[in-house]
Amino acid sequence: MTNPIPDIEVKRETKKISTSNPNIRDVACLIGGFETDTNYLTPTFYETLGAAEADLYDGSESTLPDANKALRKLFNDDTITGVLCVNVSVKSGSSPSYTWARTVTKTKLENSLAAVRQMEFDNLYVAEELTDELITVIDDEAQDRFEDKKPYVWVGAGSRANASAYETTAGKLGDYCAAFLTQPLKVDGTTMSLVESGAWLCNYISRTPIANSLTAKVLDEVEGVGTDYTFAAGDLGTTLVGLGFFVVRLLNPQSQTYECVNSAGANGFDMYINRCTSYIVNDFALRQFLGEHNNDATIDGIKMECNRLLTKYRGLGAVKNINYAVEKVNSKTAKVILNSIEFEDIITKIQAYVTIEVV
Repeated sequence: MTNPIPDIEVKRETKKISTSNPNIRDVACLIGGFETDTNYLTPTFYETLGAAEADLYDGSESTLPDANKALRKLFNDDTITGVLCVNVSVKSGSSPSYTWARTVTKTKLENSLAAVRQMEFDNLYVAEELTDELITVIDDEAQDRFEDKKPYVWVGAGSRANASAYETTAGKLGDYCAAFLTQPLKVDGTTMSLVESGAWLCNYISRTPIANSLTAKVLDEVEGVGTDYTFAAGDLGTTLVGLGFFVVRLLNPQSQTYECVNSAGANGFDMYINRCTSYIVNDFALRQFLGEHNNDATIDGIKMECNRLLTKYRGLGAVKNINYAVEKVNSKTAKVILNSIEFEDIITKIQAYVTIEVV
């Protein structure tokens, strides 16, 4: 018999706890040119940053591509359920002098979105400063997904030369953009690039309950902005807020707290309305009834499920009401009609009246 030497063994393990809170919708899709060409245009889901970096990171920290930096900010210490990654990196040449093509082009973006078309996720982020051409590709796909009842919202980042160019971009953002960021942000003592900042914002929104607006709300993790705007009439900050861009400003210089000025999008609706609309449409697709017998019992079951969803979204404070109808069209088709979704708007003005008396 051999007696063992007493020892203490420590193993580190990352444990993911999937959220079951219906108030949070946090599965993200990230498209970008990563450090390796692993899984080229092959969507791969990762539950942890460690698992993702095992495939998409080769250790060259000094030349880390934007997509890998964005990957870290999107996971943000594994604070979301997971990320569906689509890698657009292509290498050519021979070792050790490879040439990399990592830019997200129009064709690569179209192919990436086509690759995830049948897959469900909540939030999309493209690790690139988005041109108007790329924004159009995203919005076109988002419209198609909405019609297929597999909608998502997306977060973007980019800057423009002047107010006129921002106005042109705003006209392309569409109904499914949760936020478009134009300022680099400082978080955890580090001023990030604009692409990293957009990924962090996508994570922040993913962790935000769907019924919550960010209008005039403190972004508790933000410590600074790389671009300060002013907000007098005609100033760029005022213009960007009016166009529906996500603008961050200093609220309290003493405590260094920053707020989102207004989370309304380019379509005039608050971020929470744009998010909730997508999630409601996705839930009302009622895929669990596909393959069931089309009889009265099933139709009644669909009506009960619709009522449950109405109760759910009312309970979350997401909607005031959902007006719907359920009917049997023919032997193979049941129709669910969302006639209207009623939301409560966001307070953006408070009138305070003060009376001063000298006695």
